[in-house]
Amino acid sequence: MHNDLICIEDMLGQEDLEYQAARRQHHAPKAPGTWRTALLIRVEIERFIKVHGIDNVALLTLLFEHPRGLTRITPARAQAIFKKAARTLLPRFFPAWIAVFDYHRDGSIHFHLVVSCNFNIRKGWDWDINDRYLELRARVKKGGRRMTHEEQLESRRLCKLLSTNPVVKAVWSRLRKELSDLGFGKDYPAELMPIRNPAGLAVYLAGRYQESRARMDLRPQHSRCVRFSNVDRCCDQKLRFSPVGEGAARYRRKKAAVGAAFGIGDVLQMQARFGKSWEHEFLDILIPSNSYEPNGFFSRQQKALRERSAPFVPPAPPRTILDDLEEEYARFHGFDHELAVRT
Repeated sequence: MHNDLICIEDMLGQEDLEYQAARRQHHAPKAPGTWRTALLIRVEIERFIKVHGIDNVALLTLLFEHPRGLTRITPARAQAIFKKAARTLLPRFFPAWIAVFDYHRDGSIHFHLVVSCNFNIRKGWDWDINDRYLELRARVKKGGRRMTHEEQLESRRLCKLLSTNPVVKAVWSRLRKELSDLGFGKDYPAELMPIRNPAGLAVYLAGRYQESRARMDLRPQHSRCVRFSNVDRCCDQKLRFSPVGEGAARYRRKKAAVGAAFGIGDVLQMQARFGKSWEHEFLDILIPSNSYEPNGFFSRQQKALRERSAPFVPPAPPRTILDDLEEEYARFHGFDHELAVRT
């Protein structure tokens, strides 16, 4: 049986390459330490599309109106609106969804959702009109300007011609009305669109997640930039797997050496003795790593490990006057016994 789902092991070791490529191309900064969650998002989105079928999966983008000259919507308000939509509106249209919050570089906020539909959204879709619509948006974006009145009319005309499926048009109409009542934008029916390239979409949304995590000045503190509905996820939240490379192998050898110093060869035994965060207890010994030593230890780390793994010797209790008297009595008693034996 051939498995077409994405393989995690095939993507390991690519973080440094992607980071260097992003720096060369002057892309937006990405939050460090989020590559595992970004990889989880890629895996989950590709699996989501394969499970529900590409004909019944669409990309929904939720936008907010930004009238010229007025204050933009705050991130806290945007999240409150989305939570209300997730409770009251989205379950009536889409059985399942994966949402990525996008805090854009220019300060605007919008949400990308990969949603499963109860209808075939690709039926009756005109891809030529779709390409013309995307070209118009790309031309405006490249110019760094707003659409002119003629371009807005052309954009709305193309949006109406995107699909001939009456079910899709009915969903557009209902979404446009009910989302605008919650606080989202009014005129964007084309933002519920079928997916053409699942792998490319997964990479794009994972990148948007990393960039949003880096925007600490925009998003609320402790806010989540990705949400899952009732999705049967294939990965746990922490995405536990072992990275590859010489540094990772040296780190694992150091952990094994720490356990061997205490006579322990199993991770569960280390957790039972030192707690689940036992690696943090030995962080000064495990990090940094010496690349010129087989097990990666520095001399100070070896000394610290020997001191911590030495057998425990309880300290002697403090001496008292009674102890001195007992010692003197034993010494004189032993002398009298020796003299009696000689005589």
